[in-house]
Amino acid sequence: MSDTNLLFIAEFACIHEGDGDYLVELARAAREAGADAVKFQVFDPDEIVAPGHPDHAYFRSICFTTEQWVSHIGRCADLGLDVWMDVSGRFSLDVVRAAEGRVAGVKIHSADIDNAVVFEGVRELGERGLPVAIGCGGTPLIDLFELLDALGPAVPVVLMHGYQAFPKLEGAAGGPPAKGVVVEDLELWRIRQLAQTFPNARVGLADHLAGDDPMAVGVPAVAVALGASVIEKHVTLRRADRREDYFSALEPSEFRAMVEGARSAAAAVGSDAREMGEGENGYRREMKRTAVAARKLSAHEALAPGALELVRDGSYVSGARAGRLVGRSPHAGVAAGTHLTEALLQQKVGVFCNARTGSSRLPGKALLPFYGGYTALGYLLKRLTSYPGDIGEVVLATTHLPDDDALEAIAGEVGVPCFRGEPADVMGRMVQTADAFGWDVLVRATGDDQFVSCEYIEKALAHHLENSLDYTRIAGLPVGMACEVIDVRTLRRVHEAIVNRAQTEYVTWYLDSQWTCRNGLIQAEPAHRHERFRVTLDYQEDYDVMRELARRAHAAQDGFYVSIDRLIETLIDMDPAWTHHEELWPLERADVDVSLVYRAPAENSGTQAP
Repeated sequence: MSDTNLLFIAEFACIHEGDGDYLVELARAAREAGADAVKFQVFDPDEIVAPGHPDHAYFRSICFTTEQWVSHIGRCADLGLDVWMDVSGRFSLDVVRAAEGRVAGVKIHSADIDNAVVFEGVRELGERGLPVAIGCGGTPLIDLFELLDALGPAVPVVLMHGYQAFPKLEGAAGGPPAKGVVVEDLELWRIRQLAQTFPNARVGLADHLAGDDPMAVGVPAVAVALGASVIEKHVTLRRADRREDYFSALEPSEFRAMVEGARSAAAAVGSDAREMGEGENGYRREMKRTAVAARKLSAHEALAPGALELVRDGSYVSGARAGRLVGRSPHAGVAAGTHLTEALLQQKVGVFCNARTGSSRLPGKALLPFYGGYTALGYLLKRLTSYPGDIGEVVLATTHLPDDDALEAIAGEVGVPCFRGEPADVMGRMVQTADAFGWDVLVRATGDDQFVSCEYIEKALAHHLENSLDYTRIAGLPVGMACEVIDVRTLRRVHEAIVNRAQTEYVTWYLDSQWTCRNGLIQAEPAHRHERFRVTLDYQEDYDVMRELARRAHAAQDGFYVSIDRLIETLIDMDPAWTHHEELWPLERADVDVSLVYRAPAENSGTQAP
């Protein structure tokens, strides 16, 4: 988590006790202490308590008029603070509207979740883009489900966990509670649960620990480590003044310490980029032992445990995993002491060309005529099999659905074998294809990328094997020309460990992580670095550009395979424009559940159906 994502709200509640000058003085102190925002309880006493209620007169004495609230909100905003408001009825909604543009967010107290007036007003504000915080204290999940159903997906939501108890004795303004909130009451595990249950909402903490509790400053840091990104905390200039809600409030110096601790916690947690730092990578390169040949090895010799030894050989290059070497064979003789990499071992490489007929953006695109009497899919398969170098065995992988019979027929016409599997589990189909053809390494080339560069497939394969990697990608090429190289053993273990099999189509986001496996990257050569060009088949405009590219690129040569140099030159001459389509990128990595769970060998003995 980046600490720039944290929001610290200084909760004023009613500590101003009707004194506007105190409110502004406290706002200034909170800003200097690191607060990003302040929050007020804005109400008309008649909307929250009956006229005969013991607190009615007191509440009346400390409330402000609409005009006064607008002034106070403006003065706080001028200090650089966002202003949030508890909405409890028509009066507070009217204040939000009167302070148009100066209120940054609103909050529904857990006591008002069923308040129709509050709900309708907040939904209207939320649909206009104003964030809505929801107090979750004392609120079952089912109530939250129904509330979010009613608010709708367009409303930005912050779910505020907090132990909901009286922060004062009944009838005693500002007094301490009969039993104060203690750390055991906080149940901070719910923060992680809220984040997992509501992945599209922000999660925060609003606790009511006594301000002088040693953990009052430290608990927010724990909350941040568990996934909270919003911290709401009561503040006061001096607890000794015993103003309203003083008991659970921090003084400015304590608030500053809380902010610093929470930001440090966020830095310690990290950005969740699922990467390893340079320190860890350096340690791995320098200190971890790698397998070397204990003696001279013969070509095609099945390696036995005694043929290997583990040493730090000073090469600082990742070697083949020792646990994956026994029983395998080098493809040529190996001298004693040689650092063993996957490049020295016999490998069967396959090109996994994935295609389906279903497409909402360009229906039947794989079957569209493309060039030289070939369909779009036929052209890709012909291109891959026409390359004069060695990129491995090309296989079309599609589904067992009847609509994809035509794709198998196209592959047969080009002389490419076909594997058919489950429609939904894309990664499972990759594993099944690799197993069916006995592959050790898989190159992923999608059926939309008619101009995938076979030159870079060779480069990526060499880099992948020389560095004994699990996953290798290419950066810098025009969109649609790159590929991915994947170790099949690693792919199988990741697939077995996936929690949400409905999302296995996002293969890259599972593997492109140093936290998950050994990753590699090769950069395109300067002459080929043209990421602004797009040659992947999704829209009619792609189809038109790519057919014209094929026509021009083939015009000046006899052989079928067109080199990347020729394609780049032709693209530069054409200089095609591209209109950005948001729907092509509906999800970001953070939106996809890439959770993995270890399963022992007895549980993962075979590829599982989704």
